[in-house]
Amino acid sequence: MAVSERTLQWLRDAPAASAEALAALTVAPPDPIPPDPQPPEDGMLSLIGNESDLRRALESAANGARIVVDPASPPVTVTQKITIDVTKDLFYFDGSGLRVGTNIANYDPCFEFTNGKPGFRLKNLYITGSYPNRQCGDALRFICAPAGNEDSFYNFFVSGIRIEHVAGNGIFCQGVFEGGFDAIETNDIGKSGMVFTNGPSGGGTTTQVMCTNCQLSRCDAWGAEQLGGSDQVTWIAPVFVCNGMGGIHATDGIHLIVNPRLENAGEVMVVVDRQSWPGAEIVSPQLASDGAWTRNWVNPHTGPTRYIVKCPQGAVQVTGVPKLRGYGGSATQPGWLQVFAPGSQAAGQKTEAVPSTATTQQAVNQQARPMMEVAPGRPKAKG
Repeated sequence: MAVSERTLQWLRDAPAASAEALAALTVAPPDPIPPDPQPPEDGMLSLIGNESDLRRALESAANGARIVVDPASPPVTVTQKITIDVTKDLFYFDGSGLRVGTNIANYDPCFEFTNGKPGFRLKNLYITGSYPNRQCGDALRFICAPAGNEDSFYNFFVSGIRIEHVAGNGIFCQGVFEGGFDAIETNDIGKSGMVFTNGPSGGGTTTQVMCTNCQLSRCDAWGAEQLGGSDQVTWIAPVFVCNGMGGIHATDGIHLIVNPRLENAGEVMVVVDRQSWPGAEIVSPQLASDGAWTRNWVNPHTGPTRYIVKCPQGAVQVTGVPKLRGYGGSATQPGWLQVFAPGSQAAGQKTEAVPSTATTQQAVNQQARPMMEVAPGRPKAKG
């Protein structure tokens, strides 16, 4: 039988084609094209169910994870201080309004962040101690490493924090710099709402810190304190209501305070013991008083609200338009409310008698409604 030329050619090519096919089988196939990434089944939120979950979530943030708490998380109670050593840049923890109760023996702090690195972000937490016993010391502490510099909290931002019913300070900062606090609220604080102090020798120095829209009220001591050379803090629109001692106490001076508002929160809005650097300024303050004693169970306490600033003579400039509003009791008397306290006293000391002639008669005689309802007094809480 005759074979066609086409068939003969196929027979000649078959060995080569077979060898090529066999060779192809020995070569690894190319990597498959990966599918589009999909979110995990339960999203990217961290459900916090108890104290251990909270501790682990904060430790994960310190190790580089970006933690956003699931808003469905129930309230949790902390029974031991949670210490987080921040040794990596860009710590990120968004509490989504998580409510954190405290029942901590010996009045230890609730949260203590140590060491410090740049880019720290902490926001949206509600820390509430026990009532009326205040079973917690400071609610939040930021303690920079003794070496300072790179081992410090700087380029940081802390916001949306509400703190109440703690025996210590609301927020205590040692050596933080070049960062900001926004929308910090305090209520029923055993000491001061916020405290700034420098680190130990060689450590961080409190400089270029901005505090905006902070409501530092109902503190047994001060709304805020700037201690140990921490004069470089800028305040924008702080509010102080019903504190025991006053608004801001600065041992070594202030920088700039814009539109502070104080009502029945100690005798003086701002007390400066000494001014290390020139240029201290308070812009358009507002002072309101009904002439009554507020938080009079606190010892020491300074008495009814009367003055915007107490400082060494000439140390602080008050600019803009000071608003002095007396709306009840002795606060409506001429000369009761004034911009400057007489003389030069340290924080907590009683001022001299008010001169018989005041330079702010027209402002003093204004009748104004209170900015906020004065909180009723109560027996001093334990702790």
